[in-house]
Amino acid sequence: MRNSKLAALRAAFPYTVPIFAGFWFLAMAYGIQMSTSGFAFWYPMVMSAVIYGGSLEFVAVSMLLSIAGGTIVYMILIRVVF
Repeated sequence: MRNSKLAALRAAFPYTVPIFAGFWFLAMAYGIQMSTSGFAFWYPMVMSAVIYGGSLEFVAVSMLLSIAGGTIVYMILIRVVF
């Protein structure tokens, strides 16, 4: 049983490396964008856990920095969470 799982992991691992590289690049770009925009280090982690859409996170940064956009984003997040 354990050998079959290990064999499956070894067979699947080469296919996951390109996907991991893409996600890692997007996560680093998003973290750098949030950091240079003046947000705390925990804010991107919370937004990534709450917002399930990669491109929406990048849009939310500019919306949070605008006057009315921040209110809209918080209203959407409250609606999604509750």
